[in-house]
This record gives sequence, C-alpha cells and structure tokens, in this order.
Amino acid sequence: MAKSAEQIREELRTRKGQAEIATMLENGQHDAPSPSQQDERVPPERKPKRGATVRGDDTHRALPHSEDAEKGVLCAILQRPAAVLPIAQQVIGPDHFYQPQHRIIYDAMCSFEGNFDLVTLTAHLDDMRHLDSVGGPPYLTRLQLFGAIPENAAQYIEILNDKYGARRLIKLADEIGRRAYEVGEAAVGGPADIFDELWVGLEQVRAGLRSNLRLPELRDASMFLGENLPPAPPELVKGVVNQGNKIVVGGTSKGRKTMTLIDLAVSVATGTPWWGFETAQGPVCYINFEIQESFMWKRINDVCTAKDVTLPRDQLMVWNLRGHGEGIENLFADLMAVLRYRKFVLIIIDPIYKALGDRDENKAGDVASMLNQLEKIAVKTGAAVAFGAHYSKGNQALKEPIDRIGGSGVFARDPDSILTMTAHEEPEAFTIEATLRNFAPIEPFVVRWEWPLFRRADELDPHALKQPRGPKEKHSPDLLLDQLSVVQGAKPKELIKYLDEQHGVSRKTVYRMKDRLEAKKLMVAKEGYWWRAGGA
Repeated sequence: MAKSAEQIREELRTRKGQAEIATMLENGQHDAPSPSQQDERVPPERKPKRGATVRGDDTHRALPHSEDAEKGVLCAILQRPAAVLPIAQQVIGPDHFYQPQHRIIYDAMCSFEGNFDLVTLTAHLDDMRHLDSVGGPPYLTRLQLFGAIPENAAQYIEILNDKYGARRLIKLADEIGRRAYEVGEAAVGGPADIFDELWVGLEQVRAGLRSNLRLPELRDASMFLGENLPPAPPELVKGVVNQGNKIVVGGTSKGRKTMTLIDLAVSVATGTPWWGFETAQGPVCYINFEIQESFMWKRINDVCTAKDVTLPRDQLMVWNLRGHGEGIENLFADLMAVLRYRKFVLIIIDPIYKALGDRDENKAGDVASMLNQLEKIAVKTGAAVAFGAHYSKGNQALKEPIDRIGGSGVFARDPDSILTMTAHEEPEAFTIEATLRNFAPIEPFVVRWEWPLFRRADELDPHALKQPRGPKEKHSPDLLLDQLSVVQGAKPKELIKYLDEQHGVSRKTVYRMKDRLEAKKLMVAKEGYWWRAGGA
C-alpha cells in the first residue's frame, strides 16, 4: 500500500525508513522531495508546502553551471583555436565559466591571436605561474581529449551563456531580497523605488541572454548621477592623462620626442614630476622599436642622473624590439601575453610608425585600425598608452595645434590627450599646447632643452612661436630712398632707368620699394615726382 506524502515527511523527520523511501523515489512511485532536499535546520512550522521555495533550502546548493559544457568549449577551442575561439569571444568571457580553473584557462586562450596548441598554452600558463592552479599538464591533456566536437561548439557556448544568465538572475534575486528587507530604513526608498532600480539589472540580464555579442551591458544614466557617480580611473599625470587613456606627443622630426618619452617613463616609474606635472608612481613598460639597446640604457641612465633619481626594481621595464617592427597586429598576442599580467600603469610605444606595418600613415582607415589595437591594449591592461608622432611639413606656427601632426588626421584626433611641441623663437625652446578630452584646458607653456631633459621655462612667452624665414632681400628700399631729395624731386621714369642700369633693379621692385617707403611715410609722390618726406 502506497504511503502518503505526510507519512513520508514524518519518516524523514524521525530519520526512519530512508532506505525504503529512496527505493520508492528511484521507482518513480512518489513526487516527494528527496532526503537531500530536506533541511532539518528549518523548524516544522516554517516548512513550506510542496512546490514552494525556501531561501534557506538553497544555501547548500551549487549555482547553475555545466562542467561538461565548460570542458566542451575548452576542448573545441584546443582542437580548432583559430575557428572556434573568435566565435566564443563574441558571446562569452571568462566570467561565464563557473569553475575557477576553467576561467583561467579560457582567459589564457584569449591572449592568443590565431592558432595555438596544447604545448604553447601550457607554456603560457607556466610563464604566468598559473599552470599548477589549473591542474597542470595532465588536466590540460584531459581537456583536449574530452571528446567534444568543434562543430558543436555553438551549442556548448549557448549552454554556458544560459547557466551564466541563471547565476546572474539568482544574484539579482538575492539583491532584491536584501533590498526588500531594508524598506523603511534611512536613505532607502519604498518597494516601488527598489523595483524601478533593480528592473534595470533584470533588463540587462535579459539582453545578455538574447545577445549574440559579448558587449558591455546597457546602462541607465540615472543610476550613475550624484553620489552614485563612479570614480574616474586614477590620474597618471595630474591634469593630463588617466590610466587607460591614450596620449600622443607630437613634434618635429628629430625633435627629441624619444627623450621626452623616456623622461615621462622615468618620472612615472619614480613618482617624480614631469614638465612640472605631478605623477602617480607605478610600473612602466617602454616598448622600444628603434634605439639600439646599449644606447637605450645610456639614455635612461642620463635621464635618471639629470633628475637625481634612482629607479626601483621592476618599475621601468624596457622591451627592446629593434628589428621586430612587423605591425602591431602581428605582435599583439605576444605583447598581451606579458602586458596584461604585469599590472603596468603606463605603456610607451616608440616610435609609433614602426607599429604601422604595411599600413599607410596617410590613410585614415589604416591609422584607425592601428590605434584600435593600441586602445585594446589600454582597455585590457588598464594602463595609459603613450606614443610620439611627427609633424607634417611646413610652418607649424600657422596651424592649429591639433593639425600639426603629420599623416592621417586620425593620429591627432583619436588620443585622449594630445601634447604638441612647436618651435619657439628662443633657440632650443618649444611651446607646449595641450588638447585634452577628459580634463580642463591647460594654458600653453614653454620648455627649454637642457640635455638630456626638457625643463619648463615659464619666463618665456608661449605665444612667441618661431616664424619661417622669408627669402633674403636683394635690394633694400634704402637704395631708392638715397636717390630722392627733400628739395628736388625725381621723375619716376628717370629714376627707374637709373636704378636698372646701375643696380639691376627691375621696375616691379622699384614700385615695391616705393610702396614700403610710403607706408613708413619716408617718401611721397606728387605732381609726377617722387620726393623724400619733408619736401614738396
């Protein structure tokens, strides 16, 4: 005779008949909760009716996840990385994996561009000191042999996305419960206010489940105003650039831009001022594509000596890549394999044209694609990315600061902070003008070159830019003035003939002299004669 649900519950409470109940459940005789679903800590009077949900019952349950789907995705990527990884990256990120070791492995896979294999992945995890934490080579080998089919990768990815969405829903539900308990407390709105606020999170979860792209969540601006305004990234150079920004220093060819960037690197690495601006100390990576290694070390040594600073260990790392200027897209994976794990606050790439590869610096699309790679570096590392750019030809004093950098205009419009160095009328001095996206304007100032540094020269007028030299005058207007008399004027025709025969001055040049002398009120023309001023 079948037992009632009440009898089953009673036996569970008294911990009797569990073997019999287990057999019944296995045979499908009852739709009663299994012993593992019961919580003896909950008093009988608080136990819900069957089918109801109790928050306390979930405390010992694992969050939704599928270990097989996670292994399936990783296995499929290992078999065909170039084909499967880009598809996965469109939908999922490391957080979609529930198992910590799977998050680490997937994150490491995302460091590669193009093909890789088990050997290179193992070496990369070992370099990052994560190999032991993921189970070592044996676990990676088991992943590769897991038996997933690459053609089914989309299905594995969909499962991961669904499980991740379910975990986010649970987290949101926890937040709803927590906020509901706070109703009536100080600075907490009513249920309607809480509902409106958390509805945004619910919409984001729904959008994430339906999206085919792994994009940042859609945010409600009203949630980030006033006291809820999120903090800005740390300022690296006070009032000039934040971490995560791009900064370009523009100047003339051979205008000592490299020394300027080395000074910036040393300043940040030691936390000392740069051009009078305070810096926040942090690790710096200088990617050197041009200077021979021995000369690079000498320049850094000269700058440290001039600034009277000592470099701490691990604060200024130099990557001497002369001869490896193959285009930033070809180096991106190798660069990111190191940069994203070192926690640099500043990454300097010098010179930037070496990162162009086969691109044309005068084509906006080519330059934009390269700068997008730099932006990825900034976003993935959280570091500011700095580089130098050369000026176009011609007189820079007549151009707007943002138009002085040569090549495509994208060079001068994409970065968050633009500093231009324009020749000053004072020898070995330059006017610095800043175009800033995220900071208040900075008044132009002057720096003077004193090997091996530029130092601020606030006594110089920043508006006194060097002007181009015109062609040297062959004949001075004084030549015409000497032929004029205050008392007796000269007929223009006779004067022009004389100056042509004696000095080789053309009629056009004579009249140009006349105009200049008249403008200075040194001569007059009247009644067919030219007079020195004071006559007639």
